[in-house]
Amino acid sequence: MSLPTTFTLFPLLPPELRLQIWAHALPVPRTLKVKIDAYSSAHAELLGPFAPIPTIMHVCAESRSVGLGVFRLGLGPALDKDGRNFYWDPRVDTLYLPPAAAWANGVLGEFLGRGGIPPDWVNDGFMRVVRHIALPLNVWLARGLYLEPEEGRWLIQWLRRLPELRSVTLLVEPYDQWMGMPDMRVVYYEPLNVPMSQLLGLKPLEIEVGVEEAWEEEKGKGNEEWDVPLVEVLVLGMKKYTPDEWCIRPRTNLDRDDVTGLWEVRPSREERMARRLRNRWPAELHAVSQWSRMGLEEEDEWMDGDEGEGDESGEEGEDSGEGEEMDEDEDGEENS
Repeated sequence: MSLPTTFTLFPLLPPELRLQIWAHALPVPRTLKVKIDAYSSAHAELLGPFAPIPTIMHVCAESRSVGLGVFRLGLGPALDKDGRNFYWDPRVDTLYLPPAAAWANGVLGEFLGRGGIPPDWVNDGFMRVVRHIALPLNVWLARGLYLEPEEGRWLIQWLRRLPELRSVTLLVEPYDQWMGMPDMRVVYYEPLNVPMSQLLGLKPLEIEVGVEEAWEEEKGKGNEEWDVPLVEVLVLGMKKYTPDEWCIRPRTNLDRDDVTGLWEVRPSREERMARRLRNRWPAELHAVSQWSRMGLEEEDEWMDGDEGEGDESGEEGEDSGEGEEMDEDEDGEENS
């Protein structure tokens, strides 16, 4: 007897039970990569594999009412370049502002630091409701958080304007190839507590403690009502849905002092070439060479050419040599 594949009695359930079921059908917490144009507040573009409209919003009127109770449409009146918008849940979703040109060249910091925030970010935009934000970790942003004297900590001043802020995730990006690639899903990894070359030799734990201390200092300056958000330093990984595609995963051979502790499934030559050509933001190319590569010389060997075949042949040769020595030893024992 085969089990039924549909449940036709759902409309007969009590309304309060149906609403609870629809609530369980809401998307799980997501990290949404959002590209905001710092030069003009007219565009906010969603990067990533998520649908702009969650499924629950167009199943039926009842499910849509549940979705409208938690989702917000976009980050404010701003739309992306194609005039589209997207839904997100400010209670659980994390807004990740990736290192676009505005972050890399300091324009956004100067813009926010002098209070020039677009009204549509503040009034009906994301600043009033966002609870979780992720930012790319580099020296420039660390200076805005705690490395500079108090008057130069522009990023803390901006984060204080988010009344519902609960957490700030500072992301270490191990590979510049991931930047701007829209079809990737964000995955977080715990960093190794070792010095980071792109952050003046500081360790992840030292950065977390430094930011928390700076925020406590800010709270002590007459801002006792401010709830200091949780600070985490994590490693940014990304992966595709299909199992045959490349991804970043935890590394097992931790023979290198590298904060990420990650290793990449080796991509094909065509994929490596595609990474170099697509989805680049112009001002990033210079910036990533300053802080994002972390001196990964070993990866450069296979990024520039396939040398694995030669290594494999060399290993085979060593194995065959060992086999000949073993044969000679066995012959010697028999003769004796």
